[in-house]
Formats: sequence, structure tokens, C-alpha cells
Amino acid sequence: MGRANVEARVAEWAGAAFALLAAAGLVLLPLACADRTPLVGSARGLDLFVTLIDAAAADRIGAYGAERATTPFLDQLAAAGTRFDEVTAAAPYTLASVASLFTGEHPDVHQVLHAGDVLPGALETLAERFAAAGYRTHGVSSNAHVHSRYGFARGFESFGWHDPMVGRTAHHTVPAELIREVEQHLLSDDPRPAFHYVHLMPPHAPYDPPPEFRRLFAPELADGSLGSIDNLTPLTFGSRRAAPAEMQAIVDLYDSSLRYADSVLARFGALLEREGRLERTLWIVLSDHGEAFGEHGYFQHSRLVVEPMVHVPLVLRAPRGFAGGALAGRRVAAPISLVDMTPTLVELFGLGGRDSRSAQSLVPLLDGRSVQGGQVTRGGPPIVTRTAGPAPYTALRQGDRKAIYHAGTRRWQLYDLASDPGEQHDLAGSRPGELAPLRGALEDWWQRWRPHSVGARNRVELTAEEQAHLGAIGYFPSPGGEETAPPAKPPAEPPPLQPPPKRP
Repeated sequence: MGRANVEARVAEWAGAAFALLAAAGLVLLPLACADRTPLVGSARGLDLFVTLIDAAAADRIGAYGAERATTPFLDQLAAAGTRFDEVTAAAPYTLASVASLFTGEHPDVHQVLHAGDVLPGALETLAERFAAAGYRTHGVSSNAHVHSRYGFARGFESFGWHDPMVGRTAHHTVPAELIREVEQHLLSDDPRPAFHYVHLMPPHAPYDPPPEFRRLFAPELADGSLGSIDNLTPLTFGSRRAAPAEMQAIVDLYDSSLRYADSVLARFGALLEREGRLERTLWIVLSDHGEAFGEHGYFQHSRLVVEPMVHVPLVLRAPRGFAGGALAGRRVAAPISLVDMTPTLVELFGLGGRDSRSAQSLVPLLDGRSVQGGQVTRGGPPIVTRTAGPAPYTALRQGDRKAIYHAGTRRWQLYDLASDPGEQHDLAGSRPGELAPLRGALEDWWQRWRPHSVGARNRVELTAEEQAHLGAIGYFPSPGGEETAPPAKPPAEPPPLQPPPKRP
């Protein structure tokens, strides 16, 4: 399939899904129309469709400023709905981040940190809340971390895990069986409202999309070998540098994979539109973590809490006229945490259950109750993100200031993201007065939430098959779950000491 055919196919899906939206002119409605709209319980009875695109770096997405047409369908969703500009994942890797999304609690509370950790039964999941409210619940995943064996199926009437066959198929694609299962549940004639969770792997590594998508942004590459796990692993662990040409080729393959994932979203959108279900569905598209391309000497994610690894997209698209247009054409610039999404949905849909302790609902921010002096603000718990142990990096953000603490070296860093979005200039030594309140807030966070964690880790031992599934997508856990560098090829040249190259 040539470029023209791919463009036509994506345009057809996207156009079908949004023909009515364009006709209705639901783009960039004034904020004033939503400032006083009550939203609590306003989504009760709607379907909820949560679509997670794994490892989707916010700045590679058109709606977030990417120059390439990597996400034409998602861009239309963002224009018609609410786009959150500054969203921080609870962790820069799937397991802890999705556990936070499912429970509405930070990793320091749920303690699902390493491969094999199981969601604690003491924490109610979002699916359990929807099921208790009378919703039919369906989940589907092809990520080896997000699996029923680790408790992620709790609350779902059906939860399908589909092997992505990484390394055993020609390209890294969404399994056809997964797409068929999603479409079957989207078209169910069950009269109950539905909660659907769909976890798509691309553009997560390996970056090897179908050829018709690879040719969109990487026409000079014969295959996706530069995006393979074997090629990325030494870059991910910082044991080899990528030359500029190789770096650009890797980004080109990633962007092609992202465009492929967007085409799957467009297919779902066309189906919902064709069957008349789009206008009774609240659709959320997000990611679990970002992706790095050489920043700070690393590729992919997991290793650090720098912005490329933790800044994620979040888009909400509601039916036309929902709550008087409260979510139409909106942009939220205030920094928020991805874990806030769970209490937000609980409040929007009027669900019961215990309130989240380490997150907060964004409904006050959306309906204008958090507007102070003309600026939309987020109060409540601080925005915290962390890596796995045993010596994690933890970051706390307040406004444009971001503090990072490394437990291994006991070193603090401070960055001003407004003037230094690439986190190149550590201000901890020169501005201790600015670091002090962030340091105090993070220390208060630990004192407050660690004693309230769910206790000892609930674990299952990884089988050889599970370790192989994780290794195929770049995770190399030991049987005990802690990730280690793969047994490898001898380390190559170490990462340079000078600042990393500019993000492509």
C-alpha cells in the first residue's frame, strides 16, 4: 500500500468519525460557556471509552506541537474536546503508571513497582467501581505487564490479553484479534452503559510499523531494524551513543509507529460514528509514559523522571452538547498528574467508593471552581513521579519548578521548566531558596503516604514465558521482578558528559 493509499484510508476513517462534528462547528468554543457548568455526575449513563497508546511522547503528537502529521485523528479529537497540556505520569514505565490509573493512587501507595507485583485487593479499581454502578465492563491489552495474572482484570466482566507476537511476526502491530474483540464489544446490544479499556502497544518499541506506514516518514529505510530492541537496548541503558543519522532514523520509525496507532484510533472512531454510538460516548485518549530519544544520554523510558519520559498526552472528547459544551474546544494548561484521571472519572460518572488519597478530581478545574485570578490552578496533592527501586529517582513539580531526588546518591536537582524545558541547567546549588519548599513538599509526601501504603508487596513469580514477553518489548526483569540490564554484549562507549543532543 502506497503513501497515497495510507493517507486516503486514514482520512476516510477520520472523516467518517468527525463529519457531524465539523458540521456542528464544535471547535474552540469559548471557555466562558463552561465556567459555571456543573459537571458532577453529568456523565452518568454515557459509555466510557479509555484508549491508552503505550509510550506516546506528547511532543511527537500534532495537537501538542509536532510538525509532522503523526496523529491526524487524535488531533481532531483534541480540537473537538479537552486537551490537557501538562500531564505528568505517575511513573515513567507501564506497570506502576497503569496501576495508578486503575486505582487512583500513587505508586508509593499501591506499591506495584516491579514485574510480578499484583494490584492489592485493598484498593478498589476503576472497573470495579463501574461494575458496581451497573456498567458492563470490558478490557483488552497486549502489554505483558497489563495482564489478568497481575490483577488488572479485576472488575472487568471480560478482559482479553492478546499476545502481540513481538519478534515472531514481521512487524510490531496491534493484533487483529484485539481489534476484533474491541469492535465486538463496542457494538454489543447489551442495553447497559459500558466502560471499555483498550491498551494499544504501538508506538512502544520495537519501532517497526507495517511498511505502508514506515514509508510515510522513513521511506529510505528498508526495514525497522534500527528500531529493534537489540539496537535500542544499549542506547536505552546509556552504554552506546547514537550518531545523528541513526537518531533521526529511530525517530522516523517511532513517528511511523505513532501514525499507525493513530490509524487504529481512527478505525474505532469510524465504527462508533457509523453505528451512532459516538454521541453517547465519553472518549479518553492518553498514554502511560513518554519516550526519550537521546536526552540525558538515554533512549526509551523507565530510567529517569525527565520530561520526555513522564510528559504524556491526555484528551477527553465528550458527546456534542454534553454539559452545555463544557468539554468542547477546551485547553487546560495547568500542570496535572495522570493519576488524577481516576477520581475525575469517579466524579463525572457519579460513582461510589472511597475517595483517592494521593490524587484529586479535576472536575473543579474543568467547571471553573479552580480559577483564581484568571489562572486555572490545581490544588491538592503535589505532582509526583518516580522510577522503580531500589534507588529510585523521584520528582515533584509545583508550577514550572521541578525538583528531582535520587535515592542512590542522595542528590537533589532543581529545574525551571519555563526557561529550561530540556532540564539542562540544575539550579539546586545556585537557588537553594527555591529548592527548599519543593524539597520540603516531597519529604512531607513521603511521610504522609508511605505509612499508608498497602503494605508488603503482593507478588507472583515470573515464568520464563512472561520474562520472554517482557524482554521482547525491552524490559529485562529478574525472576523477582527487578529490572536489570540484559546480559549482553560488552558495553560500548559511555554516554557523553556534555549536554545531550537537542530532541529531534
